Amino acid sequence: MRKLLKSGGQRAGPGVYWDFVNGECVELEHSDTLPGGETARYLRAPTWLVLLSAPILGLAFVLFLPFIGLAMSLGLLARHAIERMTMGLSRLTSFGWRPAEAYFNGTRVDEDEATGARDGGASSKDSQGPPSES
Repeated sequence: MRKLLKSGGQRAGPGVYWDFVNGECVELEHSDTLPGGETARYLRAPTWLVLLSAPILGLAFVLFLPFIGLAMSLGLLARHAIERMTMGLSRLTSFGWRPAEAYFNGTRVDEDEATGARDGGASSKDSQGPPSES
């Protein structure tokens, strides 16, 4: 395993090297030094391993893609249902508190009823003009 791991700046033989920190792939055709500082770590991937892993990873992708799509769809539906449920519950739990309004007698009175109460019980329609003679 020690033979497969190299640091940045080390001399390496031809092959494909993967930096797992940033996902960079470096292909060396001849013996050369690996890019990066001493903190960069590279894993040498033999050509036969890369060629063997490609169809296997493709098969895994094809097999799991429907399940990934199903999981994403179910997650979207669940999020939508939860949002609708919380919206409905927020309407039920609303207290209708309006701090700018004050009703000191405990109830809200319409303007017509308030005018009638001030006029001594007469409605606003009765107090318009003189009474008609019949």
